[in-house]
Amino acid sequence: MAEVRRRNTKFYTNKDGVGLYERFNQTLKHAQYFDSLVGYFRTSGFYRLYKSLENVEKIRILVGLNVDRQTFDILHDIGQQKLDFESQTNIKKHFVQEVKSEFENSDDTEDIALGVSKFRELLANGKIEMKACRDQNIHAKVYITRYNQNEIPILGSVVTGSSNFTENGLNTQYEFNVELRDDDDVEYALEKFEELWETAVPISEEYINAIETKTWLNESVTPYEIYLKFLYEYFYDEINMEQVFDVEDLPENYMKLDYQINAIAKINKIVNEYGGAFISDVVGLGKTYIAAMFAKTLESNKILVIAPPPVRTNWQGAFKDFNIKSKNYNVESTGMLHKIAQQVEKAVEKAEKLGEKSYDYIFIDEPHRFRNGNNSQYELLKRICRNKKVVLISATPLNNTFFDFYYLISLFQNPVDSDIPGMPNLEAFFANRRGKIKQVEKECGTKDDPRYINAVKRVSKEVRDKILAYLMIRRTRTDIKKYFESDMKKQGLFFPDVQPPQEIIYEFDKHTNAIFEKTIRIIGTKDTPKEERLSYARYAPKTYLKNKKLSAFENQQQMVISMRWRSLWTVTSSTCCITNRYSSTSLKAVIWPPVPLTRGRLMKTAEAISANTWPFFRATTICWKKQKIKTLKHFL
Repeated sequence: MAEVRRRNTKFYTNKDGVGLYERFNQTLKHAQYFDSLVGYFRTSGFYRLYKSLENVEKIRILVGLNVDRQTFDILHDIGQQKLDFESQTNIKKHFVQEVKSEFENSDDTEDIALGVSKFRELLANGKIEMKACRDQNIHAKVYITRYNQNEIPILGSVVTGSSNFTENGLNTQYEFNVELRDDDDVEYALEKFEELWETAVPISEEYINAIETKTWLNESVTPYEIYLKFLYEYFYDEINMEQVFDVEDLPENYMKLDYQINAIAKINKIVNEYGGAFISDVVGLGKTYIAAMFAKTLESNKILVIAPPPVRTNWQGAFKDFNIKSKNYNVESTGMLHKIAQQVEKAVEKAEKLGEKSYDYIFIDEPHRFRNGNNSQYELLKRICRNKKVVLISATPLNNTFFDFYYLISLFQNPVDSDIPGMPNLEAFFANRRGKIKQVEKECGTKDDPRYINAVKRVSKEVRDKILAYLMIRRTRTDIKKYFESDMKKQGLFFPDVQPPQEIIYEFDKHTNAIFEKTIRIIGTKDTPKEERLSYARYAPKTYLKNKKLSAFENQQQMVISMRWRSLWTVTSSTCCITNRYSSTSLKAVIWPPVPLTRGRLMKTAEAISANTWPFFRATTICWKKQKIKTLKHFL
């Protein structure tokens, strides 16, 4: 790169060694008066120059406000008329807001604090005066320096151009300014400055007050007030719930329940901060309606609801009740993930090409069924949720272990670079804790060992405190009664008290008891001979039909059906204890095959039935004492 040659120029661009900050530091050493007319004044600019300005006898700063439309209209209506009290008040209020906004976005550093302190001191003793220009929305930038005639035998200089009285304008940003040293130019600029200064609004006092009461430089703030400010900012959405959800949007005959509206504020905050949230209130608190209320606040966004088939109509009804436009949402079945994934990806592609809207939010009802990330269904769901905000609705998000949460959270958080405070790597956290649990289990030899149970409790607490505390809304009925007691009473609502279980004695008459005893003998007890017990055709029921010879193909079909039955169908037996005054017998309702019921097996069974893969389930044959009967019991 060619070496930049420093020219003897009157132009200052903040580049190539010709910065306005350096120029002012040279000229202000000999200045007696310094006047500035700028569109923006920032204390960061004064910090840069305060040491050079300390020896200046008088400093005047005239600012044009960075006004909003409303304030500009007020100023325009005033025109050239005499400033009335209301207009002055509006200008001062706006300036105070500008100062407050500046400090809210400024760095909290010792240098800035020192510069502001010095600026406030000079304002207080009158060395600096500040006014806000009222005649128009000032965009001019003029700096007038008048020299001490005993030191420099010229009137002064004028710098005009693009630089505002800010850190960027004086030092870092590319600007274009020129310095004029002719007496005529200085006198003309000073004359125009005086005209504006005469009609401007004094704001020195407002600046001092704003610094002392509205910013982090307030020296009178107590620790308790800081604590209150922290609470206010942290719970801002909950305190200002009306800014999140308008109660006027509640459908007719819907009750305004504070705990539900409170949940919306929390969900809004969590989703905006972390990209997703769990709505996990216990059963009966209205999670679907809370989600619909939240959806009402998102009317400019498009929402996809994925729900189990039996509750799709509930979601459609809730969204209709809240008058959410049908074009802004779709409710799809969890059994159609492959189709949904294709539709979502096509919509995204179309949106990119034509500028049309794709889904912004994905609501997933009963998401715990996707807790296992090692299957195709989860991968489809993750494709659907990619780059979307996700709301998971379930009263039971935990089914087996705390590891269930990992894959659910990964639907909206990057597992190796998460936004959760203190938890940058979810994958490493869960892998580490899983390893610890397995090690304890190996040492104990059983999950019933207290050491293993305590280890699981410790890790579960970590997951709750370090992860779920940031992502989940979870209230029990006890929480609602405790924290929303006044609203519940006002609404006339209460939760029924759960009573201890009571024993109910069934008393049979003689005839009913005889039938009961006979039924028990037919079903079979431990004393009933095996050949007399009731049994069922568990597999290949068609082969038990009398007077019908099956073809080779039909036999083969029955064998295939039998294998499907063995691999997929599972239910459990349940025991009912029936007590009467004559006898006490344990009655076992036998449903074959009597294998342990798990949620996974049950889901496979339901999926298989819904996919019509079990034609054999259309009938079953009952064998009584190994005698074949002709009757087919049609189930479907």
